[in-house]
Amino acid sequence: MKSIIQNYSKKRIVIFIFLGLIIISTFLLFLIANNHKDDFHEEDYPLALLRESTVEIYGEDKRKIEIKNGTLTPTGATFILSNYEEILLYYNSDPYVEIQIDKKWYRIKVDLEEVVVMHFWIGAHEVKEVEDDWLYYYGELPPGKYRYIKSFSDLRESAYVACEFTITEDM
Repeated sequence: MKSIIQNYSKKRIVIFIFLGLIIISTFLLFLIANNHKDDFHEEDYPLALLRESTVEIYGEDKRKIEIKNGTLTPTGATFILSNYEEILLYYNSDPYVEIQIDKKWYRIKVDLEEVVVMHFWIGAHEVKEVEDDWLYYYGELPPGKYRYIKSFSDLRESAYVACEFTITEDM
């Protein structure tokens, strides 16, 4: 009878040790998976950034922005603006660029004392090419994933449309 109790106690100890190792291993894996050494720190980035973006991007079914093939550089690009609606829209001349860091978008700060914003029109079912040089506003963009945003308005409401692009080292 005593050997049965001793065997039962040994099995129990082994089970507790095994369960303890599983719990400790799970906890360590959780700590490793949630270690955010790569979190974004604004002071480590070469461009001045504003807050995390809260811009809601409008779908591309009625308004669209694309980059013309072969025109993207770290200082600008030629964009193709398309208006598939039945109405006249206007948009601003200033470039609005955001960078994606850790799956979040951040607006790049324009550090100028004075910015002149002009408004342009795009007609119903019209497609326009717009050359945009953001060197004056942002300088040369370092490698990263960006989105170029324009606000289109019909004088009653505005909607943001975006075009994502990547700047690489070899550009």
